[in-house]
Amino acid sequence: PCTLLPCLAALLTSLLDLKAELGNPPALQNWATGSDPCTTGWAGVSCSSAPPGVGLSLGFMSLSGPLPLTVAAVPDLTSLVLQHNAFTGTAPPGYSSLTGLRVLSLAHNQLNGGLPPSYSTLTALTELWLNHNAFTGPLPPAYASLTGIQQLHLSTNQLTGGPPPS
Repeated sequence: PCTLLPCLAALLTSLLDLKAELGNPPALQNWATGSDPCTTGWAGVSCSSAPPGVGLSLGFMSLSGPLPLTVAAVPDLTSLVLQHNAFTGTAPPGYSSLTGLRVLSLAHNQLNGGLPPSYSTLTALTELWLNHNAFTGPLPPAYASLTGIQQLHLSTNQLTGGPPPS
């Protein structure tokens, strides 16, 4: 996805900012200035040229605290997997800017509150994993716009009502 120097610089900066926001966890020790995240095997980072995009798979890394907001600055992000960690708090509405996401997994954390209606802008999603958290309230009616969803996992929450009308 990033073949030009400005794009690689933006990717490097955004990933290092993400690492810092997460408290520089040991699982991400190989994320270092001066190396290419796409070619030097950064933990949990995958890059693809066809279709272009960056995937972050940071599940099972013992990460904790609120969900990182800096992830919204990662260019060309197509997959965000933060499952099986100890993230707390609410799902950030800012993730709605990740309109190229095809996979979003926040499953098996300690997230709570309502589901952000703004996630209805994530129309490229094919998989949405929000199960095994403590989300409450109804599924926002705006989620009816997520017509490309092939896998929707919402179990083990305190959600009410049924699917939004289509």
